[in-house]
Amino acid sequence: MHRLIAASLLWAGAVSAAEVPCDNAIVTAEAESPELATRICAASDAALAHFASCALPEPKPVRILALNAFERECVGLFHCGEGLIEVLAPDAMEARRNLFGIFQHVPMERFFESVVLHEMSHAVFDGTPCAFAHCVASTEFFAYTQQIAALSDEDRAPIEALAQDMPARKDVLNVFVLYMAPDKFALEAWTYLNAEPDRCTFWQEMLTGEVHFDRALPR
Repeated sequence: MHRLIAASLLWAGAVSAAEVPCDNAIVTAEAESPELATRICAASDAALAHFASCALPEPKPVRILALNAFERECVGLFHCGEGLIEVLAPDAMEARRNLFGIFQHVPMERFFESVVLHEMSHAVFDGTPCAFAHCVASTEFFAYTQQIAALSDEDRAPIEALAQDMPARKDVLNVFVLYMAPDKFALEAWTYLNAEPDRCTFWQEMLTGEVHFDRALPR
């Protein structure tokens, strides 16, 4: 989730008994235990490898903080321009499985990794040129499609089934659908990406601002 979607979210129950600089020199993990911090580092390594597979840039250094709770419904949050990601710790995340939407079938360990990747995708997108007041639809398109693409074939299959026979439509890829029906937005984004001849090139063009899904909002 992007900060603009949940700007009023206040984190609660932060735990930082262990602070671990990850070997990738990009992420510093903070969690209630060294084991969880190490798990965050491993998830960030996987995310960086996924980005590299499409020659996408690494994000700027970012701190990933595990929390026991968010005040409102959220499992992860990227703070734009601050180099900070907050994610629910796995046990707290499992207790909110009802928030997983189209990812509900994904086992907890792999879902946690995918949330880290989703939020790191926002960090990659941070600073992308935007001609509007915000580019929330574009950054969420980028993050959701990265998250789905990085799943295993087994974990992706149920999502592919939900998107089966959906037409690729750009008009529904907007902030209104994102706010009201985020699962629909994610499926529409995945369908749209799959209609492109080269997803890596498409993502690269998104990062230059050449491709976007935002528009000026009526006043």
